[in-house]
Amino acid sequence: MKPSSYFAHARIRYNPLFDALFLEYTHRVTSHDQFVEINTAASVEFSKLNTAKFVADIRKMGAVEPASEQWFFDYHLERLQKHLGGKTLIYIQLDNPSDILPAHPGKRVRDKPIEISGVLMLRFVKKSEMSDYLRHLMLFSL
Repeated sequence: MKPSSYFAHARIRYNPLFDALFLEYTHRVTSHDQFVEINTAASVEFSKLNTAKFVADIRKMGAVEPASEQWFFDYHLERLQKHLGGKTLIYIQLDNPSDILPAHPGKRVRDKPIEISGVLMLRFVKKSEMSDYLRHLMLFSL
């Protein structure tokens, strides 16, 4: 994976093996503004790609403010989906369930996949299972 953007608390990069954009939090998010800045940059990078897969590794992100959770569902998912031309956005979260607090956006993503108006959200706690799922998607998209 070649890095495309770095922040003090996150990395954004495209992985051609999975044809997916990865947003990896490397430290806890300290404010709503920081959360919005990182995710806005990720959506800009995503819009430059011809993929419908977005992976957010939120294991180190920590809890976010309620305003951040609201922004995520009201604006961020819509921005990610906007350039897909009707295709379903596949949004995958890799998280550590012991770190999830009730205010965390990942709390809405249960063990079962859910669809929110053209967005398929999946949650994984094991990186190997997430990678297997992404490989499976690549096999069936050929």
